[in-house]
Amino acid sequence: MIADDFACLARALPEPMLLVTGEGRIVDANPAAANHLARNSGTLPGEDLREHLADPPEAVRQFLHNCSRSSELVLGAMTWHRGDGEPEKWRAEGTLLEARTEDAPPLLMIRLRPMAAAGRSFRTLNERIADLNREIQARRCAEEALIASGDRLEFVLNAIGVGLWFNELPLGDLNWDQRTRELFFVPEDVQPTIELFYDRLHPDDRDPTREAVATAMQTGNTYSVQHRVIDPASGAIRWIRSLGLATYDQDHNPVRFDGLNYDITEEKQNEQDLCDLAEQLSLADQRKNDFLATLAHELRNPLAPIRTGLEVIRMKADDPSSVGEMREIMSRQVEQLVVLIDDLLDVSRITHGTLRIRKASVQLADVLRDAIVATEVFITDAGHELETSIPETPIELDADPHRLTQVFSNLLHNAAKYTPPGGRIRLSAEVAGREARITVADNGYGIPPQEREHIFEMFSQLAPPPDRIAAGLGVGLALAKSLVELHGGRIEVASDGPGAGSAFTVSLPVR
Repeated sequence: MIADDFACLARALPEPMLLVTGEGRIVDANPAAANHLARNSGTLPGEDLREHLADPPEAVRQFLHNCSRSSELVLGAMTWHRGDGEPEKWRAEGTLLEARTEDAPPLLMIRLRPMAAAGRSFRTLNERIADLNREIQARRCAEEALIASGDRLEFVLNAIGVGLWFNELPLGDLNWDQRTRELFFVPEDVQPTIELFYDRLHPDDRDPTREAVATAMQTGNTYSVQHRVIDPASGAIRWIRSLGLATYDQDHNPVRFDGLNYDITEEKQNEQDLCDLAEQLSLADQRKNDFLATLAHELRNPLAPIRTGLEVIRMKADDPSSVGEMREIMSRQVEQLVVLIDDLLDVSRITHGTLRIRKASVQLADVLRDAIVATEVFITDAGHELETSIPETPIELDADPHRLTQVFSNLLHNAAKYTPPGGRIRLSAEVAGREARITVADNGYGIPPQEREHIFEMFSQLAPPPDRIAAGLGVGLALAKSLVELHGGRIEVASDGPGAGSAFTVSLPVR
């Protein structure tokens, strides 16, 4: 840059002008210098300045040294060997154009004038040179600042994952930066095109994106779309937000379409998670309302006979037969209330993680027998036939007998409740490896596929059949699952759908 500026500045000047390094090598010379100073019509660039001078080398070295240390005018004198052999004295006026760097020595500009012609005019030239030097320095600082600003912008964009695109119109080959290539799964050796861009989009998003691009270029409005990008290798889907603007010529014809992209996959996933959570909360709220309504109904059912019984006892206190009958009815209703309250207390204990089991060595047959006794009346009243298949060989468990009886009582009660009158219920047990597997199966109403995944959730109940009324709080299966898991086991359900019955299998570790 300095050499070019020197050539432009010095070419038309009548005085000899030299561009010299701090060591004295001539870098350039204007035509006047070549005509007046060169020997035998030779060229000066590349030669050593001291070879052309009759002055002592130390004096020349000192003059060059002084010029190298100051951008102000340095005055001196030089005696040149002319081509005809006669020495000629010149007034030398030098100044520093470019300071020394790690890669290059300092550059000096030297103007030579006959001794008699030295005067004020060179000072004007020196001011012009100083102005030129300041302009060069200012331009260099501006270029460095622009580069630094661009580096910072690129750093920020990379840090936040933004990709840029700059496209000439009409759209054909596309100019994408590295981040945009990554967002659209385009490798380095592939030229992005408008066809490739649309090919990467999800089929459902292609036409809306085309319409958005056309509208933005026609109206001048911001191009703003969200579309899905598909990885051709893995099929993975990424959500991208794209923003852009068209640039127009004087006739308002679009000539460029530039913008940026960034990944919003995580944002979309968060939105979906919020929607799922809202749906779950809505479902939980509905179940809560259903539970409260059911609880009120279940509490009212036994309370009504109790209130009636009290009234009968008051009115017929002297009739032992009626009083005894009412006491039996009231006792059964109180037992039903106790069961409901115990279930609610167990729900609270499970919710707060305070439910404890007291394990002991128990025989599985004893537990199943107690469960049958607890539900026998309910099963018989419903007209069901109960089949059992329990191995004669003892199956010993390390378990809480009361809690396991509660599990199988719930399963038997559930089977009887969701089986039409006169149905069949089968209770079977077997040992498979280190596990005891107990199955309660029925030929009842069955479980719809969409309900199976919720069947063990708290307060979840199947819709009652048309000929039945809903009963229970919807906590029995949830309690059974929690109690089985506290014993280190698991519970599973199988059903081929409505009308196909269902089977619940409990697996427990044996001793």
